[in-house]
Amino acid sequence: MEKWPESLKKAKQHFDIADHMAYVSFVILKENRLMIKIINEMYYSVICLIKAMLDYEFENKRIRIYHDSALNFKTFRERVGNMYLAKKEMELILIIINLEKQHKQSEMEFVKNEKFVIMNGERYETLTIEKIKGLLSILRGIMNKVSGMLK
Repeated sequence: MEKWPESLKKAKQHFDIADHMAYVSFVILKENRLMIKIINEMYYSVICLIKAMLDYEFENKRIRIYHDSALNFKTFRERVGNMYLAKKEMELILIIINLEKQHKQSEMEFVKNEKFVIMNGERYETLTIEKIKGLLSILRGIMNKVSGMLK
């Protein structure tokens, strides 16, 4: 039984939620804390998209799937991602994953002047709605590209 269509469907659902939050909910509510929820939904979309690609390649007997998610991600980066995505698209996926990781590990987060700031030790990451919309735009292209290739 094919698993990848379900993962692809979930990826699209999470993307649609993030897109709606960025372009509708954020505009109405003007709540900067929504930015981190948008990043969170983008992260789940990316994870489901990676799972869909890995499952597709596994079903076509081109790779092995491991119980360890770190090994599966390594397989994706080294073997699978390059077949479906350009270098810039791979970088975007890594940016989204790193933003979610920074959020989970952050010591402090706060909103200041239309920006959401994530602090980790001496380093910090600043999110704006424009930056998030840019990431969403590129992710939309990746979703369409991968959806077309996995048929």
